[in-house]
Amino acid sequence: MLDNNKEMANLINTYLTPKKRIKENSLQKVNVEYINKRYTNDKIDLIYKWKKEEVIFLIKYQFDLDDNLPLKILSYCIDIMREGIKNSKQKNIIYPIVVPIVVYVNNKKCKVTNNFKYIQIEDSMYRKYKIDMKYNLIDINRLSTSFLLNNRSIFGYIMLLLKSEDKDKFEKNLNIILKIEKKNKELYEKIIKIFNLESEVQRSKINTLRKLKYLLENKDL
Repeated sequence: MLDNNKEMANLINTYLTPKKRIKENSLQKVNVEYINKRYTNDKIDLIYKWKKEEVIFLIKYQFDLDDNLPLKILSYCIDIMREGIKNSKQKNIIYPIVVPIVVYVNNKKCKVTNNFKYIQIEDSMYRKYKIDMKYNLIDINRLSTSFLLNNRSIFGYIMLLLKSEDKDKFEKNLNIILKIEKKNKELYEKIIKIFNLESEVQRSKINTLRKLKYLLENKDL
């Protein structure tokens, strides 16, 4: 969903609302393997670097409730910062800033805190030593249909389809999207890739996706 600079810049500007808008040509996609090699499960999905400063955007798609998520995000950020200064020749080491973003995709409400300090013990004497590590949470359940449609982005459209409670709602949302984006081949390909899965959850949606395959084969696209 966020594998190109345009979509990533749109996400940052829409959901993180920086003081100055991020331009797509100021972002650089980074290979995540240099971090993921440390992990067997729960790997990072995407990493983007902001060319203007030493700022790294970390993206993780989260499909289930995980009480250890704050700890995992903290671990990812530390590894990214460690790798960021690995080849530095500067005497005074300056670590990059890591901006973690979790995209939560699940029909159940996310009850996990988005700050590591809230899963540490409460202690009146040593509270100041708690690690205040916060991540940005984009919760699919908190995004309205109108908001996702008005955003006019592939990410927003995919989020809307993922929000669909059943086949009828999925088809209704898909038809709305197709009316807005009549010849967006890239969008159609993304939908087919993401939803055309051989799982019990997705099988009921295959017939709808065949319509998209037909559109892709249409010579007018």
